[in-house]
Amino acid sequence: MIYRMVKSKKILKKSPKESINNSQIFVELASEVRYSILQNLLEKPQRQSKIAKKINITIQESQRQFERLSDYNLIVKKIDGTYTISNFGSLIMNQLNPLLFSQKFKEYFLHHDTKNIPQKFIVRFNELINSELIIGTFRIAEIWENMCLSTKKYMNVISTGCPSKAIEWDIATIKRGGIVHILNGKNTIMTKTDYNSIINSKEIQNFIKDETYQRRLIENIPIFIVSNENEVTIQFENNNGMIDSNYAFWSKDPKVLEWCQDLFSFWWDKSKHFEYSKLSH
Repeated sequence: MIYRMVKSKKILKKSPKESINNSQIFVELASEVRYSILQNLLEKPQRQSKIAKKINITIQESQRQFERLSDYNLIVKKIDGTYTISNFGSLIMNQLNPLLFSQKFKEYFLHHDTKNIPQKFIVRFNELINSELIIGTFRIAEIWENMCLSTKKYMNVISTGCPSKAIEWDIATIKRGGIVHILNGKNTIMTKTDYNSIINSKEIQNFIKDETYQRRLIENIPIFIVSNENEVTIQFENNNGMIDSNYAFWSKDPKVLEWCQDLFSFWWDKSKHFEYSKLSH
């Protein structure tokens, strides 16, 4: 038993590089070149020369970067001469991948806030990577109208406002067999006229009775999402705490749709009956 314990200590003895503070790992990953190498190796084992060509660096530079990554046990050289990412490197990369979406749209997120989005959805941010940033309120409204016309199953909306054609779009969606769920926050801006158009619409009231039109209320909405079974738009708050209507992420990617559906369900389950008097405006 004593022999086994001593032997185990020898196996777990730290190398000079391993004894360096863990923050050094972030220094290694801060390099765009080294990060690109790891991203390529995350896909499959490859030769150093092939990756050097793909990321447009010299063989000499790639040799230096590969050695650094090897020193920190992030990659491993195989017998056939190819490199593969280590189990440790794969774990680190999978934990860092949520950064890719925010890095891709860095300029946008310098001026937009996500602190009020639940943390468990922030860590899934990389699921939004296959999104296109749409600029312009008219272009965004055009996408919403096209979404309405193509909806066959459902339209889920997390909203801080009431677009001018919203009721018209909702009615058209339901008439084609879809179900409309609208989630508002107490920070939602809705005029009395907009609210009366809902209350006084016999069609909407009938839809409410048969539950094809449902509206719920939560404390605060920090994001504006319009989604159906095929596509979605996402708008975040600007640094002043207001939804920025000039920009929207748009996507048809299944992972983006799933992220939005999960966020909608998360808040919907916590919501209460909609009351106009509860709104701040």
